[in-house]
Order: sequence, then structure tokens, then C-alpha cells
Amino acid sequence: MAAIEPDAVHVYEPMRQWSLGLRAYPKMARDLWRARDLFFQFVRRDILLRARTSFFGVLWSAAHPLGLLITFVLLRRAGIVNPHAGGVEYAAFAGLGVIHWSLFSGLLTQAAGSLVGASNLIVRARFPSEVLVLAACMRVLVDWLFGLVILATLFVWLGVTPAWTVVLAPLSLLPLIFLGVGLGLLLALGALPLRDVLHALPLVLTPLLFLSPVFYELPSGGVWEWVRIFNPISVSFEALRGLTFAGTLPDPALFGFWLAASVFVCLGSWRVFNLVIPKIPEYAS
Repeated sequence: MAAIEPDAVHVYEPMRQWSLGLRAYPKMARDLWRARDLFFQFVRRDILLRARTSFFGVLWSAAHPLGLLITFVLLRRAGIVNPHAGGVEYAAFAGLGVIHWSLFSGLLTQAAGSLVGASNLIVRARFPSEVLVLAACMRVLVDWLFGLVILATLFVWLGVTPAWTVVLAPLSLLPLIFLGVGLGLLLALGALPLRDVLHALPLVLTPLLFLSPVFYELPSGGVWEWVRIFNPISVSFEALRGLTFAGTLPDPALFGFWLAASVFVCLGSWRVFNLVIPKIPEYAS
């Protein structure tokens, strides 16, 4: 008689045994990799749902940045504002900024609300809860890719020819992406017990928009120099425009610092998320 294979035995270690140190990350990564199919299902479901329930579908993702761009272009042509664009066609300069600002702000806002109302999934299903946050971030990246098509069309219409280093320009977005995902994980945690996080987030993003070189170059010298140095959005945008228009990376050392810092924030936030999320699923209602 053939021997009967026993059922697989799962051993769950106390959280404190792997709560600190780098040993936690391989386990977290394995759990996340096992849930990759679920991740793609979440992304696919939400994209199809938006396409089926909205006449314009993905076009709505470009409505807000295009509205901002048109507003500032008209204000500049009317002489109400006179932002400096570094010798580049202003519509192209501002279009590059607003598309990528929408990427960063979208990562924060979509991630912040990704766990709210997900009580059934978080409590009953056994999968890494950060999959929900990462799926929300992936939807923002899909919208950003669509925005790039619009931006390329704008460049062609204006007759703007980017430098050959534009192929390296996506690398300048890495600090924004890592920082957006990392802060998004923390915001998603905070929004479960405190819905105020969702209401307060736009109050933070609005002044940050105007403290970043989205529609204009920041003044040099004085307090604005410190704003430029300590604002990772400014550093990423300067690198983005330098690689797109000038063919150079303006401040490699500062960019490298913020890239390393954003990776640290992302990994640290991921760890905090894994430690805290088992304690508060009852708030996800």
C-alpha cells in the first residue's frame, strides 16, 4: 500500500522573532510574490470597471492636469503671471511638470484611500494587504502612461524636440515613485482609523504644488535655495527637465541623495505597514 502523504503543515512564527532587522524583508518579498496574480487581478478589475462605468474612461485621468495646464498657459498669455520657463516653450515646460505632478499626487491620494472599505478582504482573505495599495499605485502608473501620449502629442504640435537624453528621463522619476509608494503605505494605514487623513491630504498637496517647480522655475538664492534642496519633488523635476530639454543632469549628487532617501522611506514604510496592519483591520469598514 502506498504511503499517504501528510497534509502540508504551516508553521507561524511569533511576529517578534522577525519584527526587526533585515530578515523580515525576504519573507515579505516572498509573500508579495505569491500574491502577484491577485495583484494583477485587482489592477485589471479596476481598469475594466472604470472603462465600463464611465463614458470617457481613462480620459478623465488627463482632465485635471490638462485643466491646470490650460489655465496657466492662458494666465501667462494674458500677462497675469509671468513664470520663467528656462528658455523652453512654456506649454511644453508646464505640460511636462503637470503630468508628472499628477503622477506623484495620484500615488498619494489613490494609495491613501485604497484600504478604506476593504474590511472583507483584509479580515477574511489571507494575502498581503499591501497588494491593495500597490494595485492602486499601478493604476496611477497606467494613467501616467496615457498622459505621456498626450505630452508627446503636445511636443509634436509645438515643434519641441527633446534632447537624446530623454530616454533616461524616466530614471529621474524614481525618487517620486519610491517616495509616493512609501508615503502612500503610511497614509493608507492612517486613513483606516482616521478618515481625516483623506480630507487633510489635499490641504497638504495644494501648497506643495506651488512650492515645487511644476509651472515655473523656483527662484535661486535665499530661502528658495533651501526649498529646492529639501524638496525631493524639486530635485526630481529639475533632473527630469534637464534630461528632457538640456541633455544634462543638473545636480547628480543631490539627486543621488534623494534617490537613496526615497528608497529608504519606501522600504521602511513597507515594514511599518506589515507590522501595524494586522492590528487595525477592524477599522477598514
